[in-house]
Amino acid sequence: MGETASIPGLRSLWQKTAVDDRHPALTGAQLTRIDGVWPTDLSGPRAAHGTHVASIVFGQPAGPVTGVAPGCRGLNLPAFSDVSRRSSQLEIARGIELAVQLGAHVINVSGGQMSPS
Repeated sequence: MGETASIPGLRSLWQKTAVDDRHPALTGAQLTRIDGVWPTDLSGPRAAHGTHVASIVFGQPAGPVTGVAPGCRGLNLPAFSDVSRRSSQLEIARGIELAVQLGAHVINVSGGQMSPS
């Protein structure tokens, strides 16, 4: 994929827009981690996936990845863990409800079913 800034219309989107958040792509991003009943570990494939998704959206121009909305605010509500390896549908629903209460306009849930294969 080419330079992110070359995507048609992306620069104008950046002007209109007012996880492992320690990743260089997210340095300076307006991310707020919301802790609760959700996992707190920041290692393993699940945390890495969340960091990748957050970088696509919130990656900062000075970092290795420029996101599509680097000036937007983001809430990080971890729902999946490599330690516990499961989250209940109720916990995920509570996370979505909390995100809405905190003002989220867009919510991403990257979930799936683990299998031995």
